[in-house]
Amino acid sequence: MSSNEPLNLPKRRPMVKDRVGCVRSSTYNLPSQDHTYGLKLTQDEETAGQIISSWVTANPSLHKEMGKKIIYSNILALKHGCLNAKSMREYSLAHPNIRMKESVSEVKANVSNTHEGPFGIKTAAQDDTMDNIIQGKYINYANDDADYPDISSIKKKGTMPPPRSTHATEVIANARKESNNNQVKPRFIMKRFQKVKPTMHMHLYKSERDNLTKNPETTE
Repeated sequence: MSSNEPLNLPKRRPMVKDRVGCVRSSTYNLPSQDHTYGLKLTQDEETAGQIISSWVTANPSLHKEMGKKIIYSNILALKHGCLNAKSMREYSLAHPNIRMKESVSEVKANVSNTHEGPFGIKTAAQDDTMDNIIQGKYINYANDDADYPDISSIKKKGTMPPPRSTHATEVIANARKESNNNQVKPRFIMKRFQKVKPTMHMHLYKSERDNLTKNPETTE
């Protein structure tokens, strides 16, 4: 991926261009050329002809019948003059096939026909004409060898810009720089040689030679 492509926009496969003399670039992280794709399957003992000849079909489910409606049966019994429980039960036994019709309720949505259009968002007027767009006058042919178009100018909705520096952050950054510049790193000496006294002063630094000249007793 080139440096002018945003990190939050992945490559789209239809937008990859063809290049002369090479294969079209892939938008996926592919394995090496030695990789073998697929899963090796073992051959089944039963052949395709045996499977088709002994094909077992499933039994279709039975049609669901609506059960007897006791409440609807009692309403019909009352309409026919059965006023006690005994007469209602006798009417129910005499009419065992009482079924209630399924009522299909059709809910009609209230559609307002007052607005006749147009619908959608109005397109803002642009200075570019269709002739210039069709003739390709806005295409840059300077980078024809690139395998992917330049999408650095695309701004994805929802992404926030990088935060700006404040006075507090600038003060902290300057203080850290000054502390790093003023800090002098000591010479690295192994622990086993830190307490060894020098025998030749010519290899010492100037500050150490000055200390030895001021305090000659330390070398004795």
